[in-house]
Amino acid sequence: ESLFSRYRPPVLDYLRDRGLTDADAEDIAQEVFSQVCRADFLRRADRDKGKFRTLLLRVTQHILASEFRKKYSRKRGGGRPEVSIEELQSVVVAPAEENRFNAAWARNLIRLALDLLKQDSVKLGPKYHDALVLRYLEGKTYKEIASKLDCRMSDVVNYVYLGKARLKKHLETLTG
Repeated sequence: ESLFSRYRPPVLDYLRDRGLTDADAEDIAQEVFSQVCRADFLRRADRDKGKFRTLLLRVTQHILASEFRKKYSRKRGGGRPEVSIEELQSVVVAPAEENRFNAAWARNLIRLALDLLKQDSVKLGPKYHDALVLRYLEGKTYKEIASKLDCRMSDVVNYVYLGKARLKKHLETLTG
């Protein structure tokens, strides 16, 4: 469940970028994670042969290609074949495809880190999350942020500075 909730967004983004509908992207993402979560699959994965996100991208591409073959094939097959680690190691990932997937991966990590920062803000009180969102996602000035958060501009400067530091720490923890 943890693996699915953490890595599902970049897989879905990648599949939607490939032109799939939300429903089709969900179906393929489910298949990707059912393959990855098989007991023997991750046990046989070799860290020396690449990062987890590259493995996830290869599984996604393999299943996507299988779905397209199946969709456009005249023969209708029965069950889905399982993906093997050995088969995936020979798959070459084009740099553009990997870059697209890495961008989705990075967006997901930033979203997760912002969620953690928001939790910090709720627990600790300072408005780090709100200040960063207003500044960098909404493009507000420090003066506008101070007005919106009902605080001094010097507080906003501190919220942004400390918020970036906390966000960086959360990103380091997530990438770990």
